[in-house]
Amino acid sequence: MGCWLIFAVTWIVGWIYNLVRSPKIERRRFSPMVLVGAGALWLVSWLIPARVWDAVTVDHWAFRDLGTALLVAGTAFALWARVTMGTMWSGIPAQRAGHVLCTTGPFAITRHPIYAGVLAMLLGTALVYGLGSWLAPVLAAAIGLSLKIRDEEKLMSETFGDEYARYRRRAKV
Repeated sequence: MGCWLIFAVTWIVGWIYNLVRSPKIERRRFSPMVLVGAGALWLVSWLIPARVWDAVTVDHWAFRDLGTALLVAGTAFALWARVTMGTMWSGIPAQRAGHVLCTTGPFAITRHPIYAGVLAMLLGTALVYGLGSWLAPVLAAAIGLSLKIRDEEKLMSETFGDEYARYRRRAKV
């Protein structure tokens, strides 16, 4: 799918750019349980026989059309958020030297637009393919990202204090 390729290329180019241009990371906050839990659920999804997934597969044009719309919208939203964040972006929750709280663009809508975009992309992909075996990866991502959000919220609260508390009241998760 083109959206996933565009997303991957943007992330790789952004990662390389950040290696060269980003301020130094001063503090990180990440629980490895995010990866362990999501990975375990994903593994279980592949161990479940295909006939089980076939029972929950829905092949209908309306699901495919909705899925395509979600995939495109989610990709655009995640990319908009990534570009808006610029050099403050990191693959794991981190505080950079001179860190600035990003509250504009998609961050004025939700505190975690990249995660919202990725979940929309996954759900859209699942709908395009008729749900089925895509249900577990969508669930795994939702669980993993919710754990990552928890870590990120703690770090942002510690880093920005009252400023982050005010932002939390304005922009929902």
